[in-house]
Amino acid sequence: MASPLLRRCTRTAAGALLVVTAAPALGAQTATRPYLDWRTVETAHFRIHYPAGYGRWARDVAAHVEGVDSAVSRLVGFTPQRPVNVVVSNPYDEPNGSALPFLDAPVLNFWPVPPDPREDIGNWRSWGEMLSVHEFAHLAHLTRPSRNPLDRLFWRLMPVDLGPLPQKLPRWAIEGYATYVEGQVTGSGRPNGAWRAAVLRQWAIEGHLPSYAEMSGWGAFNGGDFAYLAGSAFMEWLATRYGDSTLVFVWRRASARVERTFDDAFTGVYGDPPPVLYGRFTAQLTAQAMAAVRAIDTAGRTQGAVVQHLDWGTGDPAFSRGGSRVAIVLRSGDRPGRTVVWSTSPQPDTAAQRRDRELLARDPDDVPALPFYPPPRRALATLHAVDGQPFVQPRFLDDSTHVLVSRLTRQPDGTMRPDLYVWNTATGRVRRVTHDAGVENAD
Repeated sequence: MASPLLRRCTRTAAGALLVVTAAPALGAQTATRPYLDWRTVETAHFRIHYPAGYGRWARDVAAHVEGVDSAVSRLVGFTPQRPVNVVVSNPYDEPNGSALPFLDAPVLNFWPVPPDPREDIGNWRSWGEMLSVHEFAHLAHLTRPSRNPLDRLFWRLMPVDLGPLPQKLPRWAIEGYATYVEGQVTGSGRPNGAWRAAVLRQWAIEGHLPSYAEMSGWGAFNGGDFAYLAGSAFMEWLATRYGDSTLVFVWRRASARVERTFDDAFTGVYGDPPPVLYGRFTAQLTAQAMAAVRAIDTAGRTQGAVVQHLDWGTGDPAFSRGGSRVAIVLRSGDRPGRTVVWSTSPQPDTAAQRRDRELLARDPDDVPALPFYPPPRRALATLHAVDGQPFVQPRFLDDSTHVLVSRLTRQPDGTMRPDLYVWNTATGRVRRVTHDAGVENAD
């Protein structure tokens, strides 16, 4: 039987591996660029490093970040014990952020490009505020140190100093709690927007809510978002039923002198393990979703015609002059998206008709499959991704042959910027129109 020290070292080494394996991806995302004109602004507890071009945005963050620290720390019950370094960068021209919860050197990465209001993170008063609250919530949550002397000694001997929570907590508890704090502190964010409620309700209506084991992420559409959306909703459900201080009790038990797993820490506060209470949460969520369906049916609803039954997600359709053609982005879970052009004219499913005739010719008593959805449309032209990046936001030009598209294009320094291209749907030729323009929306 392994000794307590060996078991502890095995667990903490595994926790360190999680951080180390995440670091290369983060490094690629941040695309360190020392040649930029970097500046620094300091507050009492933060050092904010930014390229000169983002000075106004960074100074606005600096003006509010100490207030974020106070508000988040009051809710979480802890605050980092070392100054926080914040790096403002824009490597991919996309909204994002990250946190490195090292006890001795906590770091935040902020990408200042704001999200579109139609995105799940698009419900914000100030993008800098929402980003600061969510990412600092990670630090206040995950830099809580262990009160176990052996754990503390072990991590002092490591290159970086980690607390117990990043090692013990599942992804849904980490991202769900930061999203919960995001909603509580800002009054906006995902918990207070329409997107979270709509996605969870639709999953429940379709009987597609994942199991507890899948809660931290699974391969279905938007499955990676479930840790944020359902995780924060589950946290709210627990706080409403048992009191918001109980969430902090779990974190305190998980970082105690007595070694406990996350499930043990959770069960000691709520009486039942996480899978049991998650099951009750999803049962109530499903009941509420079906009640909403009944209310809509009673009030009467207008439902449009189904044009195509597609897997995964699409972009907005773009129609040619006269409406004879439509361009749309098709996506899937296992390959980059592609842009296709369809005719808008009705297309009979001759293949299905031929298949049914052959089926009945072989067996007159057989029953052909009923046509529940429109037949797949044949693409008149297809534009595939290049370098893993799809061409998106199609817009027909006046000749109904050329289509304006946008694509994230790799730069020599490893960063990416959206540029515009013109696609000739007759020849397949693609011509680049802009270079390093950072065009967010061609319209």
